[in-house]
Amino acid sequence: MTKQELEKSQLDEIEKNELIQYMNHKHADSVLNYAIVYGGILNASSGTLLDLTPYGMAIEYELEESRNICRVTFESPVKDKSKYQEILLSMAKQATALIKN
Repeated sequence: MTKQELEKSQLDEIEKNELIQYMNHKHADSVLNYAIVYGGILNASSGTLLDLTPYGMAIEYELEESRNICRVTFESPVKDKSKYQEILLSMAKQATALIKN
């Protein structure tokens, strides 16, 4: 990723915090599914989104009464900050479908 692409893809702190808060409050089930499907934490009982970068996300998850952090890498780096919600929605749909099967 070039320096220009990286700058275009970076969320500022306010945008990032708002998106993280939104995901944790409105889509906690999706955050948990990200940890299960993309983080490989099959028995996680809860998940909290901690960070978003153009390369992926950090999720704190609970497993057997202990809390740990997993890193989920995006399929490809986000090159435009307006695409984060689209990517997260797509990943949520895919994770839900995989868990249901």
